Amino acid sequence: MKLLLLSCLVGFCLADNVLRYQLHRPAQVNLERFRTWIMEHKNLKSFTWSDCGNSSSTLKVKNLIIGPDPVRLPGDLTIGFDLDIAEDFDDSLSGSVEIYKKVGAEYIKIPCIGNIGSCDYDDVCGLMEQIPQCPQPFIDNNIPCKCPFKKNSYKMPSSQINVPEDPVPSGDYKATVLLKHKQAFAGCLKVALSIS
Repeated sequence: MKLLLLSCLVGFCLADNVLRYQLHRPAQVNLERFRTWIMEHKNLKSFTWSDCGNSSSTLKVKNLIIGPDPVRLPGDLTIGFDLDIAEDFDDSLSGSVEIYKKVGAEYIKIPCIGNIGSCDYDDVCGLMEQIPQCPQPFIDNNIPCKCPFKKNSYKMPSSQINVPEDPVPSGDYKATVLLKHKQAFAGCLKVALSIS
């Protein structure tokens, strides 16, 4: 009799646990639907930019085009811009760049390693001197690639520039570029883009 009572008690307890599990079972995840959603949302949907300067900025970006979207490297990069420089920029240019790469759901700041990444540049003109040859679209539109930069409006229609190497890992990026002339704020640009 005790054995029968113990068996019934164990049976009722097990049945009760089964019912509770059925009632409180965790929601099933549709992995294929989740994977599709991740693939659709893994990249930024479009290139964006903004001039983050103020009313005293001597460099104002009025338009910026970078494509394709997402950017594919190596390959042809489409670039175009329209900007105004309100005073002559001699060789006293300095700047800082902050670059963030999306890792999971967060943006992580890329450190400065070998003058690449989130760096401060005391001599922007010196860096530009290292450009071996000005890209042809700049030459065609009378836009200098090296200091000095004269007070002027500079406009380059959408043009293709070949990038033969892939210097940047694929992913989503955000960057802010601050420029100073003679230690005074000159301009600011923010961009967000995807590289594949």
